[in-house]
Amino acid sequence: TADGPATVILEQQTDEIEATAWGSGADWALDQVPQLLGFDDRPEEFSPSNLLLRDLHRRHLGLRIGRTNRVFEAIVPAILGQKVTTREAHRSLLSLTRRFSGPAPGPIDANLPVAAEVMAEIPYWQLHELGIERKRADVLSFVAKRANRLEEICTMPKEAAYARLTAFPGVGPWTAAN
Repeated sequence: TADGPATVILEQQTDEIEATAWGSGADWALDQVPQLLGFDDRPEEFSPSNLLLRDLHRRHLGLRIGRTNRVFEAIVPAILGQKVTTREAHRSLLSLTRRFSGPAPGPIDANLPVAAEVMAEIPYWQLHELGIERKRADVLSFVAKRANRLEEICTMPKEAAYARLTAFPGVGPWTAAN
């Protein structure tokens, strides 16, 4: 989080959701739970032009899409998923977090995402050992070194945010959509 690492566990209790958090960023993370659960969605304003999306929206009324407000942590898995199988991307992400991060706070067995400042300093050969070839490694390094510019898009209008995101080399429409 903006205030440090945090782990949030969400538990549904009949009609309510209980959130518990650990770590120095726990308060920030708890404040973000409504957005994480998509409570800020405005389904009545969603009017997709794509026929498939329109049909899915009609058939899945009430579906909400959450947001974390942490762009760098979201874009790393999207970059790792470029031009490889899902299994390869998951393996690379798991290897990356195990090697270059630490345990998440709280009672679960999980690792934190790799911090942008750490990712920016990882030499290519170490990423290559994890199955990340040069092109994806270069994109990871580039976005890590400019993570503050990525995080700014959370406060920008949708079109400006999309333009900013896709201006990064190696971040095209598919990656930006993730």
